[in-house]
Amino acid sequence: MNTCVIRGIAILALGGVMQASAYARDNACISSSDYSIIDLGTLGGGYSIAKDINAKGQIVGDSQTAKGEFIGFRWDNGVMSGLGINSGAAAINTRGEVVGAANAADGESHAYLWKKRRPTDLGTLGGTYSHATDINSRGQVVGKSSIPNGYEHAFLWQKGVMTDLGTFDDLYSSASKINKYGQVIGYVYTPSGEYHHAFLWDKGVMADLGTLGGLNSLPTAINNLGQVVGHAQTSVNNYKSHAFLWDKGIMTDLGILDGISSSASAINDYGQIVGHIITANWKSSAFLWDKGVMTPLGGLGGTFSYATAITNRGQVIGQAETANGETHVFVWRDGIMTDLPTLGYGSCYVEATNDQGKIVGWCSTANQTPHAVLWKPRYWQPHEKSPSRSCAKGD
Repeated sequence: MNTCVIRGIAILALGGVMQASAYARDNACISSSDYSIIDLGTLGGGYSIAKDINAKGQIVGDSQTAKGEFIGFRWDNGVMSGLGINSGAAAINTRGEVVGAANAADGESHAYLWKKRRPTDLGTLGGTYSHATDINSRGQVVGKSSIPNGYEHAFLWQKGVMTDLGTFDDLYSSASKINKYGQVIGYVYTPSGEYHHAFLWDKGVMADLGTLGGLNSLPTAINNLGQVVGHAQTSVNNYKSHAFLWDKGIMTDLGILDGISSSASAINDYGQIVGHIITANWKSSAFLWDKGVMTPLGGLGGTFSYATAITNRGQVIGQAETANGETHVFVWRDGIMTDLPTLGYGSCYVEATNDQGKIVGWCSTANQTPHAVLWKPRYWQPHEKSPSRSCAKGD
């Protein structure tokens, strides 16, 4: 594999953003100079982290205030707005609706929905606390809530009603993701209460996705075709896990190449999967799995790389160690791994991306505290799914 790493600097401050003119190019090669980085700032304190971004470029995360409080924020067109004291944001949908958690009137932490900036307490399943983890374009919300006996159950909230998604043992379950059709993934403890399995909840039925022969499995992502990825143990005799794809009732082992374990992080609507492999010398290497073939993506000169997201255009996003020991965010496409710019003071980490190529996460600042950041491509070709040609080293 001919992987080319390209480096450059393109830093923009929040107060003086220059809008780059959109331009089309006759090939798909990208470099660091094709991305700008925007420091989103804070709500007055020294800390902020971006957690999610929607198709409109609206961003949510958490920030510290001047008083030292940590609260959720929503960033839109250069303006960061707080969601209220003792709140935390988890996800945002295409309509700009935000979910997370905040302190309720009784002082307990409850799942919350912010719609048109107005907060709604989603309540609980009869217990004292709840937390929302994801929201789809229909406004359906998932998460977990305590029940009267103190255990936690996965929930689906829609149109003012919180529904208990159930368990297999009446002990514990938790929902993590929901696709646009209302299919929910999470994990649930087995009847013995000792192990946990990935589940898919669809139209009122919770399905146990099983394992690859071991005791535990955990899902990480679901696409809009209902395909689920994650990792699962392969044997009851050891704790090594392999990345899996679950599709139409079948769990497929994606393999480990020459490593010892693997895990899948994300899947797009074309069935392309990304994740990482733990190698024989205990290093980590990002991979792309496509049509049955697992391809290692290389790194940025350090000892590890992790792929965490993939867009429907086939761009892989992740983070990797550089030769000087910093962690940088990267974009990989068609054999090219691009080292994205930092704020100039050390490491950066990725949290989410959208299909417009915008990426959010956080970077170290001069005083080594994290600031939420947005990486923006300086060009955008909205109708292009695949590169028009292969990019060779030096292009």
